[in-house]
Amino acid sequence: MKASIAQPALKSPPAESRRAACRAAHRRGVVTLWTVLVIPFVLAIFCAVLEVKHLWQGRVQLDGAMQAAALASVQEWAERGGTAQQVAAAESLGKEYALANTIHGVPVDLDDQAIVPAVAWAFGTGTRRGTGFDFTANRNAGADLTVVLQATVRVPALFPPIFGRWIADPTVSVRTAAYYDRSVRPPRPRLILLNN
Repeated sequence: MKASIAQPALKSPPAESRRAACRAAHRRGVVTLWTVLVIPFVLAIFCAVLEVKHLWQGRVQLDGAMQAAALASVQEWAERGGTAQQVAAAESLGKEYALANTIHGVPVDLDDQAIVPAVAWAFGTGTRRGTGFDFTANRNAGADLTVVLQATVRVPALFPPIFGRWIADPTVSVRTAAYYDRSVRPPRPRLILLNN
């Protein structure tokens, strides 16, 4: 005679277990949905922060280039006599000093309007007042020589646009002033803060 082996009966999970499994699946679905919605937003904010940092670095680099150009220009202008005839030579030397600097690896060429769409040189007199200097344009200053240099430079965007093309490359602007200080020995150029 053969012995029969009893098969255990399959039991359906209790209703509470099914509900718990359903709630867990629902929570996983909600977490997945929130993840899909939030990750692009967080990445966009991260990219925006990096772009602002990129522009800020470009501004700092432009500031250094303009300071070097203004200091070289005012010294050249002063050592040549501080008259209108020496302005071209002073400007030329300032441009050379600017060109020796870069913004994100691109030389600051003040004559290239594709890179520097706006540049303004002003030669004149700086008069000390309060904590700063008042500037008066005068190419035949002769004394209290001051050069004011302002430039706007295009900074290529760090990230390419997603759809199409940027309307325009972002720009940064800097204004700096240098004064030829004859009150120290030997006389030397120095950066100043303008009141106006």
